[in-house]
Amino acid sequence: MPNGFNNSTRQNIRNYTTLPYNPAAPVSVDIARVGLLAKIYLRFKGSLTAQHASKTTFTPAQTAPYNLIQRVQANLNSGVSIWNTSGFGAYLQNVTNKLGYNLDQDGASSEVYAFGNAVSAAGAVNPLAFSLCLNTMINDKNPIGLLMLQNDATALTLQIEAAAAAALMTDTDVTTTLTGSWDIATEIFGIPIDPADYPPLNRVHQVLEQSFPINSVGDNRQVLPRGVTYRRLINSLVLNGALSDAAETMRLVYNLSSTPYQISGGLAKVIQRERYGRDLPAGSFVWDMFYQGFPNVGADMRDLIDSSQISDLSQFMIIPQGTLLGANNNMVNMVFDQILNVAPVGR
Repeated sequence: MPNGFNNSTRQNIRNYTTLPYNPAAPVSVDIARVGLLAKIYLRFKGSLTAQHASKTTFTPAQTAPYNLIQRVQANLNSGVSIWNTSGFGAYLQNVTNKLGYNLDQDGASSEVYAFGNAVSAAGAVNPLAFSLCLNTMINDKNPIGLLMLQNDATALTLQIEAAAAAALMTDTDVTTTLTGSWDIATEIFGIPIDPADYPPLNRVHQVLEQSFPINSVGDNRQVLPRGVTYRRLINSLVLNGALSDAAETMRLVYNLSSTPYQISGGLAKVIQRERYGRDLPAGSFVWDMFYQGFPNVGADMRDLIDSSQISDLSQFMIIPQGTLLGANNNMVNMVFDQILNVAPVGR
């Protein structure tokens, strides 16, 4: 961070509020207009009761427990989204932010992560806990994306649309009851007294998710939105209704003929384990233009794709012949981790 900003600000991490788990309707909260927002922490804690006459366990869904969030949004002024993804999409963004991410693993503390799958005739009670981080600042080093909330022109609303408990499992004959709540916390930085020490406020960090259909085996093209600078493109491939690693080859193409990346699905898996210190979930294929030796901490902007300076940006994904496709449930869910240039909002 610039020394002027570092020397005249202070990090603050505070619990903000608690929202109820409610699958019937979205829940939302306005974030306080204080300081420069860096992160929103979102933690679920609850209990899942699962009942069946003879079963002793249920089979978790592939994207559980993060699919309990159908959609999470952080919207500015009731319009522009700085974050708009599924819960699983947010999880994939979090995993690729860190080397050896481990907040999705059982440990000594059920406060961090817990996802039991016991079933009984009387109703087995399973702890459920997981967390997500919605980072408006791109990382802990660079102040790009800090959001000035302490002004009359900016209002930020967090909204969570939750799924029913049945989404957590593939079993359709298990009776489920889920109780719990969302704990919301924020990380903010104090605003320097001297405007000369402000961080750059003309760039907004956005994390958005969009779905593209897979129409057939062979080459499938996804035309990407332009006008932003891409840091990372995270693919989650779904074929026949399930996460699938069946991507034979992938490539990124701009201006119709320039191809900076063209790799096999197998090589993508190799690169991802090398970069993130672990395998990503099935179906995950990442173009990481901000990796320069450590996840999400590029030394410079060398490989970022400024799509406003090109006429076309497309991804092509080849699905092997003989792959089983389902009816209307074949798609690529893509998370765009990007930077948008904006006019800065003052205090």
